[in-house]
Amino acid sequence: MTHAADWVAVEDALHAEVVRLSGYAGERVIWDNQGAPRPELPFITLRLDGFDDPGWAGELTVADATDPEPGADILLGRRVHLEGTLTITAFADPRTGAGSARAVLTRIRAGLNLDSTTENLDISGVSIFGLGVVQDATVLVETEYESRAIMNARLRVSDGAEDLTTWIESVETTPTFEE
Repeated sequence: MTHAADWVAVEDALHAEVVRLSGYAGERVIWDNQGAPRPELPFITLRLDGFDDPGWAGELTVADATDPEPGADILLGRRVHLEGTLTITAFADPRTGAGSARAVLTRIRAGLNLDSTTENLDISGVSIFGLGVVQDATVLVETEYESRAIMNARLRVSDGAEDLTTWIESVETTPTFEE
């Protein structure tokens, strides 16, 4: 059995879009909980969480079976769209103005609605269907305030599974009833 989602491609596509939309260098956009030292300000963390199959029947595919012989191998597949959350957290040095965490996330939020972003993510099987509000999460770190903001994006990722099975042309049964 094989699975369809390429999670490395999903993460790479999301990372690339946040880099593009934020204007930050690639090393300033990191995945949360990587166990590495925190970068110098400004930077952004990304986290994928809460993926679940929403219960749709999905799409059933049958490959290699245009006109199969009985006993031939065929590939059955089921594709679903998992729903999950991308959490984007920005950390910045200026607490106000265009460089603040709130301003950076507001730009990213607006950019996630662009056709170019939709097309870039679609290549990796990702679609965004809901954007949360940008929330100011500024905190006091030692003796200075640090500009922080957070937002969630709801997304779908194409996933599925394939399994090799045998084509059965027909099944004969004999009804048996017992009283």
